Amino acid sequence: MFFYYNNTQVFYKRENRGGKTVLLLHGFGASSKTVDCLFYFLKNRGYDVISIDFPGFGQSNEPFGVWSIYDYADCVDAFIQYLSLKNVIVVGHSFGGRVGIILASNNKLDALILIDSAGVKPIRTLKYYLKVAIYKARKRLKLSTKRSGSEDYRSLSINMRATFVRVVNEHLDKLLSKITVPTLVLWGKQDKDTPVYMAKKINKCIKNSVLYIMNGGHYSYLDCYNETCMYMENFLCSL
Repeated sequence: MFFYYNNTQVFYKRENRGGKTVLLLHGFGASSKTVDCLFYFLKNRGYDVISIDFPGFGQSNEPFGVWSIYDYADCVDAFIQYLSLKNVIVVGHSFGGRVGIILASNNKLDALILIDSAGVKPIRTLKYYLKVAIYKARKRLKLSTKRSGSEDYRSLSINMRATFVRVVNEHLDKLLSKITVPTLVLWGKQDKDTPVYMAKKINKCIKNSVLYIMNGGHYSYLDCYNETCMYMENFLCSL
């Protein structure tokens, strides 16, 4: 199924079993397929579960122009209104967690589940600044920078590369204290993309939150699937 936002076609799928409404938001460079395991778990548990492909990923079209994380949040907000959804619970992984944080801080949700969420300003290492300096030096000397950035970054279109750079430089730390809805924070202790110190900051700043650290990486919900499902089910049943 599709809906349209600012002339952009956005794909979504839905299985409504009559229970609470849970909206799954995937990470950057991924798609709704990467959270299918959670989609089918929630469907089988009787929830009204929905999963979308963010513009630029999966079966959705690329957005027009360079989007910010707030543009993505506005898109999801419009989607919620389009389906007339009430009492929405968002499950956001990585980039999807950024969108969830914005929506929750604006009182758009009933509850929030963050899994290895991005959005917290990272602690930069000397290695990071060295990479940036080398990139800038090569650019200044008009040398090739085609191999700069991760393989995932290089696979993006020019427009989505600019969107990625804009998004990762938008930090949401100040929004965390504005979130008052019940929040479950799930994290992999081996996560190198969004390290555990970010989980601890989120847990500290969101007063009505609980944190569980699992023995997994950035895709902790895949590494620790059964554990993730248990924590999610307990949390959802408590609402």
